[in-house]
Amino acid sequence: MTQDAYWDELGVAWTAIDPNISAPHLKARLRRQALFAALAVFAGLPLCVAGIVLGSWTLWRGASSETWFFVTRGIAILVISLLGGFAAWTFRSARKDNTDSVPAMIALALRRALAWRNAIRLGFVGLGAAALLGTLGYELRIQMGKPSAMPLAPALVMLVLLAAVLVLLHARARDEVAKLRFLQALLSAGAR
Repeated sequence: MTQDAYWDELGVAWTAIDPNISAPHLKARLRRQALFAALAVFAGLPLCVAGIVLGSWTLWRGASSETWFFVTRGIAILVISLLGGFAAWTFRSARKDNTDSVPAMIALALRRALAWRNAIRLGFVGLGAAALLGTLGYELRIQMGKPSAMPLAPALVMLVLLAAVLVLLHARARDEVAKLRFLQALLSAGAR
């Protein structure tokens, strides 16, 4: 901010804002987000690969022994692992943190918020796949005469609770995206 203030007719002092000022709080927040994005990419992708290997083995094991509820379990592990990999991959472009100006920082924060929102949406798809394939596997297991020792209801309740958490996180991410888009529009309108 400049120190040259001018007064309007209501007696309020106004100062010009320099869009290239440093914003230490925003910069610190972006550094923390960069660590999270790096963790999401570098830990998420190997976990995804491990899940794909486990899912493929489970699918092969179920198909070779004609244990169809094991096949659904393998498909569920594969689907959830691939969705997790896609979610981790969305953070790859948001890892960079070489911004100095406020507009660039806001643009980076917006990219990260959009990646977070997309990851949450993929989480909804993963929960739906887990519920659908888990229920199908449970029913196939009953049809084969090998009922599960654990009832289906607690697993579905857990999925509903996880979905409720994702709904809250999605609302927060949606608000963050709206706020950052507004700030970006405000700065671009002020630069004209």
